[in-house]
Amino acid sequence: MAIVGIDLGTTNSLVAAFIDGESILIPNSYGEVLTPSVVGLDENGDIIVGKAAKDRLITKPNLTASVFKRKMGIDTKIKLGKQSFLPEELSSFVLRQLLDDARNFLNEPITEAVISVPAYFNASQRVATKMAGSLSGVKVERLVNEPSAAALSCRNWDDDETFIVIDFGGGTLDISIVETFDSIVNVCAISGNNSLGGIDFDQAIVDEVCRIHAIDVNKLSDSDYQILLKAAETAKVQVGDDGEATFSAIIQGESLKTKLTDNTLFQLFRDILERIKIPIQSAVRDSGLAISDIDKCVLVGGSCKMPVVQDFLSSLLRVPVTYSSDTDLIIAKGLGTYVGIKQRADEVKDLVLTDLCPFSLNVGLHNPNDPLRALCHTMIPRNTALPTSRSSPLFTVQLGQTKIQTGINQGEELYADDNINLGKLDIVVPRNMKEHEQMDVTFTYDINAILVVQVKVVSTGKQYQLALGGKGLDIPEHQLDKYVQNIQNFKLAHYERRDMLLERAKRIYAEVGENSKEYMKIVILELESMHGSIRKTNDNLDEIEIYLNNIEKSLEADDIFNEMPVFLRLIKSEHKEHE
Repeated sequence: MAIVGIDLGTTNSLVAAFIDGESILIPNSYGEVLTPSVVGLDENGDIIVGKAAKDRLITKPNLTASVFKRKMGIDTKIKLGKQSFLPEELSSFVLRQLLDDARNFLNEPITEAVISVPAYFNASQRVATKMAGSLSGVKVERLVNEPSAAALSCRNWDDDETFIVIDFGGGTLDISIVETFDSIVNVCAISGNNSLGGIDFDQAIVDEVCRIHAIDVNKLSDSDYQILLKAAETAKVQVGDDGEATFSAIIQGESLKTKLTDNTLFQLFRDILERIKIPIQSAVRDSGLAISDIDKCVLVGGSCKMPVVQDFLSSLLRVPVTYSSDTDLIIAKGLGTYVGIKQRADEVKDLVLTDLCPFSLNVGLHNPNDPLRALCHTMIPRNTALPTSRSSPLFTVQLGQTKIQTGINQGEELYADDNINLGKLDIVVPRNMKEHEQMDVTFTYDINAILVVQVKVVSTGKQYQLALGGKGLDIPEHQLDKYVQNIQNFKLAHYERRDMLLERAKRIYAEVGENSKEYMKIVILELESMHGSIRKTNDNLDEIEIYLNNIEKSLEADDIFNEMPVFLRLIKSEHKEHE
């Protein structure tokens, strides 16, 4: 049975396998390797994933969700119509779609997946990702940090190198310092920001356009806001390609046009770019290296496509910056290689990928200044190589004390309650009025993010143990299977080519001006009339797709609609005959 690697991204997701000695990206049912990480509900209550759902962000915003990866591990629900879903539940639908595509491509069952996560995901976010895998019907034993997967993909085994990987995607930023030598990819330090990504650039452009046109962004409808976000993304990409672009969108019957240049974007993005500095400084400091020790900077993720980002990082780091046109694919390709390592494939069985503890792991200690606020005692510092085991002796606070509650936390804050609580152990010690009782505390943390805490009472030899890997949700074990089954009962809608074009046409209809809506209406009616019809051929679909492609390339140029294409005139006359 096959194992696959899944890059579960904020904006797009991919699935990879290791076949015939190489990492292979698996196409979806539309022949594309990128599947938008967007989930929607259709009119039948079925789940839509990918391109069709992305189009419905504009036409059905109340039934569609995106960027939910940013909320993984947070106890919050996202409404789709009358239904509400946790972020990990929405992620499980994306995983199910990718797994279905992989099964169809490989023609064999898939029972296990390796999933990439931002290096800076905390314990709750990692557990939520594993839960998403369980809800999708596969075992997820191993999570791989995204920059680590990228390092596997872009390594150069001919040279020993030290480089910094900057993974700047649609929703998150990860920084890793990596050494490669012999057959080893050694991750020296990681840092990041889970709330910084491409969507922040898009929102900055939208805010500026609304300021210029005196529009209150807080009063925009969900649909209008999504139209502006899409226009911002389009303009941002065009500026990267051509050096300038015209932001163009139509909302509430008003045409909004704003010229953008590289310099404009740099001014708009200045604060966002400055936020990149902090995790870079943190990673370099924790690695024990100087910037001069780094040979190059490797850029990963869609946000790194922007010249303004590349120029900023080049100026900041002053080392060669390498950028590949397939930057969106690098993590998935690395995951495919990791699958090969996991399967002990001959071509890669000797490769070794090290990993790190992203956040410090602590126990709570008595605070003499404020007994109600425990202090943190670090057992395993952040950026410790995994697997690892650390021990420390601890003592009772008072003579005669018989009970101790040991809180286990993750984070860098001084006070225990400012960090993430992972669990607790209740310890019983003998009453001792002469001296303080000693306990030996041991933390063992493995590459699968399983933390085992052991506490031994020295005077009695009694041991206590707690394994923290988590099921992902606070659900009793006997109810977990039923919960998983309820999520899997949601059907994934399969969209044929005609359905995809229809959703796309409806989305374009919402974006174009009034003088163009009549033409789009004809296209929509034609596509709707094809449902269940055997007299229609692919010829019309081909022409409609070409027409929609042209519209999307020229939404800002009204002249494309001044002359109705021949096939549209034929369709229009055909519809008139039936009126």
